[in-house]
Amino acid sequence: MTGLCACGCGEATRVATHTDRSKGWIKGEPLKFVRYHRVKPHINPGLRSSGRNHPSWRGGRSLTARGYVVVGGAYEHRLVMEEALGRPLLDSEVVHHINRVPDDNRLDNLMLFSSNTKHLEHHSAIQGEIPAPDEKRCPRCGDEKLRAAFYRTSSYCRGCMADYSKARNALATA
Repeated sequence: MTGLCACGCGEATRVATHTDRSKGWIKGEPLKFVRYHRVKPHINPGLRSSGRNHPSWRGGRSLTARGYVVVGGAYEHRLVMEEALGRPLLDSEVVHHINRVPDDNRLDNLMLFSSNTKHLEHHSAIQGEIPAPDEKRCPRCGDEKLRAAFYRTSSYCRGCMADYSKARNALATA
């Protein structure tokens, strides 16, 4: 006794050898689907739900946590710039989004810098937000100081970190 696959492909299903309620199998009765044919109703019958056939398929594009578009393992903004230049980008070259929207990869929104140093100089000259590469801004006091004035594992400068530690220890002993 066999049945036909419920996906509509017309293939014969096998008979269940044991009962498994989690799968909807009843011993001695035909299975509802041929193996791998159980698909969600909104997908074309008979197709596996992976790759292009998966309901979440977005054309091979995905977003990183910071909002950049990745296509086939490469950042899309770099691919757009490579195509415009007609050559591969060097590892040292940086592609900047002029409007600061990381998924806006139109060519007129992209700017190429020869190095990250030049990119940071552009930010500090235009917006005045990013300190020079050898400096860092302390979020507690707001001062820009040389990186040597910071602990390696802290975002606070050494002076603010000392004040913070003293206040924390005073609360712990109180």
